[in-house]
Amino acid sequence: MSRKTPTDNSQVFEEASAWFVEFRTPGQTDATRLEFHDWLKRSPEHIRAYLEIAATYAQMPPPEGELVPAELIARAHAAADGIVLPLTSKGGVGPTPFRPATALSPRVSLPNRLVAPLATVAVAACITLVLLGIGFFVERNTYETAIGEQRSLTLEDGSVVELNALSRIRVAYTRTQRSIELQSGQALFHVAKNPARPFIVSSGNAVVRAVGTEFDVYRKTSGTTVTVIEGRVRVGRDEPARAMKVATTPSDPHGEAARITGENMNEGPDIVLAAGEQMTVTPKVARKVRAPNIPAATAWTQHQLLFDATPLSEVAEEFNRYNRRSIVIDAPELGRLTISGQYTSTNTDSLVRFLRLQSGIKIIETGASIHIATE
Repeated sequence: MSRKTPTDNSQVFEEASAWFVEFRTPGQTDATRLEFHDWLKRSPEHIRAYLEIAATYAQMPPPEGELVPAELIARAHAAADGIVLPLTSKGGVGPTPFRPATALSPRVSLPNRLVAPLATVAVAACITLVLLGIGFFVERNTYETAIGEQRSLTLEDGSVVELNALSRIRVAYTRTQRSIELQSGQALFHVAKNPARPFIVSSGNAVVRAVGTEFDVYRKTSGTTVTVIEGRVRVGRDEPARAMKVATTPSDPHGEAARITGENMNEGPDIVLAAGEQMTVTPKVARKVRAPNIPAATAWTQHQLLFDATPLSEVAEEFNRYNRRSIVIDAPELGRLTISGQYTSTNTDSLVRFLRLQSGIKIIETGASIHIATE
């Protein structure tokens, strides 16, 4: 099953450009600086994008209409407090002939009007470098996405992780194990094969073990959903076997899908999932999903949302991952209304049009939210 890997990080560069422009002008507040520092620490991709924007700006030629060098030098000579040093052909400061200091020899110093601004720039640069260093240390091997942002990461072993919006992972590789912690959100894993170095993903109560395969892990408030696209994985729990309850289905009345194995990573029963199978793990139960909708589980990689009799409360939660104007359900009973269909994740218009056609529902739109209420 092939899909396009989302590699477009244009939103990151747009944000980096906006921050760069913001700090090209004076007047930033402390709150703005803190927001910028938080944005930098959120992901190494943010730092990389900002540095690339800054480097590009530094390499740009001056705009047309600016004074030519000769005119600039003439102005500097005419200034009462100007200091003019000869330039080499490469733009550097040329050598100055040695001249013994005398009482009449002027000291070469910057004009007073330049000292304060340059000192401020130097201090700001030092602070920025320190903050960047702290960010790299604290957020090292941790990656996350914002609302509507999707990102593709290639790990050191060649495995690829596709992060959905509002997601966060932490990577910890050792010589014997490849460990990923899905701290929030959803991720699709394309695991590079290495039987001697298992690939383990933990998400809440779920622990997924693979060698070389492709699977999706979605961490929700209620639990974790694991969907296998290719290959096989073993899903276990991060607590002792006696606390594990395996739900049975008519096709598996004795829970034979669960087994205990000495090579299990958590000494509890594993449930083996093959391609096309799905499982949910909560603090109390691990259950295989009957007739899972695999395309719906991975539709987000194509910026689509597929719903099949899904409660409106879950539909709203999904849309809110991709849109800053959030959907708010004011009447709890409306949250149980089921929705089916395919939608573009970043466009709520079609959903709003559908809801407007339903009797007993009132839509109230503001600049920041879409409220769903009863008439």
